[in-house]
Amino acid sequence: MIDLIDFATLEDTDDLKHIWSVCFGDPEEYIRLFFNHRFAPEETLVYRDGGRPVSVVYMLPLQIRAKHQLKSSHYIYAAATLPDYRGRGLMRELLERAVVVARQRGEAYSVLVPGEKTLFDYYAKIGYRTVFYMKHLLLSVSEMRKGSVLPRITADAAVMIQAAERCFARHEYIAIWDRGALEYLLRETVAQGGAVLGFVGDNGLGYAVLVPQENRVTVKEIMCDDEDLPDALATVAHYFPAAEYAVRLRSDSSYEKDARASVLRLAKAQNCHAAAIVLDMPEKLCRERNAQRSDRTGPCDFHRTALLLCPQ
Repeated sequence: MIDLIDFATLEDTDDLKHIWSVCFGDPEEYIRLFFNHRFAPEETLVYRDGGRPVSVVYMLPLQIRAKHQLKSSHYIYAAATLPDYRGRGLMRELLERAVVVARQRGEAYSVLVPGEKTLFDYYAKIGYRTVFYMKHLLLSVSEMRKGSVLPRITADAAVMIQAAERCFARHEYIAIWDRGALEYLLRETVAQGGAVLGFVGDNGLGYAVLVPQENRVTVKEIMCDDEDLPDALATVAHYFPAAEYAVRLRSDSSYEKDARASVLRLAKAQNCHAAAIVLDMPEKLCRERNAQRSDRTGPCDFHRTALLLCPQ
């Protein structure tokens, strides 16, 4: 058996589609969307057996803004190994080769989002560390509708870029996708039966990435200032009615259900900006203190969401 790691070729496309289908179970239309609009052989590392790919990682280009400096980087996407080849260390070898390639290309960071919580420890052993977090909320329709409905606009890549630049202006580390990547996200969301809702808040443009699922709508991403968030949630509920909403927020969002509603209404009525103090505390300490508080058992939690590795 000859094992080899190299870049994919266009002739590998059918084998790569097979790996995706077996490992992720996505419909053919969704898989075809990626290979028609996002696949690039020079961004795809494969592990071969007998010349055919059996394991793969896609190194999608993106930029990381680190302390106000833009750094060319890549995002590890759809890492997968055929079931018969698992447990042999193939994925670890691919990720280690990806680091070598990143060094050769002068890339500063490698970013990935583990598909399961158990994988955080696996990737940590390779050298990745958690740097991005998300806040998760489960809200009823009545909780979503406490704000005012905002004017709706068409959400395109330009709107998404403008909203993200404003909302992440104070962040030390952010991942920045180019226009082509965001246009693919728009197509991908529609292919999943979802939508990207654009709106105009008091503080500027915003958007929400939504995927309806029976009686629940998953808000995968909502980009707006905290002051506009109650109204943005009301806008989501207005255009996409459901019994409940699983909402993912930026980790620095100070939104906590009803806690800030009266303050925000007062600030808006007086034409003032609402302010918040965000404490950057270690996750372990936050969980320990929450466990000691009987009033901190509601459906809100902080989730690790992405890992970062510096190849240099």
